[in-house]
Amino acid sequence: MESNLKTTVLSILGLFLITFIGYAQETYTITLIQNNDGSFHFESSDNATVLNSSSLKEYTILVYEEDEVIWEGLTMNDEEFDIDEINYVRGNKIFQNDKIRGQRGNGDKKEVKAKVKKNKKNVDYTYEIVFTINGNQQSIDPKLKVGER
Repeated sequence: MESNLKTTVLSILGLFLITFIGYAQETYTITLIQNNDGSFHFESSDNATVLNSSSLKEYTILVYEEDEVIWEGLTMNDEEFDIDEINYVRGNKIFQNDKIRGQRGNGDKKEVKAKVKKNKKNVDYTYEIVFTINGNQQSIDPKLKVGER
């Protein structure tokens, strides 16, 4: 009887661990890069699945519920580049707030961090990245798609 109880408890614990590990939160970094000629392009962390990179406006990565997304800026000539905020534009609202302000991280530049809410599977989200390079504020409105694991 005691052996059956141990087996049952161990089975439940094993199932819990497999479920927890199988659906661990990911962190995706989206980097907006200003090239030497003044144009821009995106790069994403290696764990990100890029669904569309045909243009800045159509740039889309796949994320999942409860994942964290970090937006950062970079110039090729070390100019000051802050990500000021991320603003909701259209689609299903996947973040807690419509406007998420940038914070100064470990370095001097601002970056934005946001966590994807639960119950947002299979939705598209268009947002605006507001950024400042050497005092000149600009914006771009790419997309995120929330997938189902």
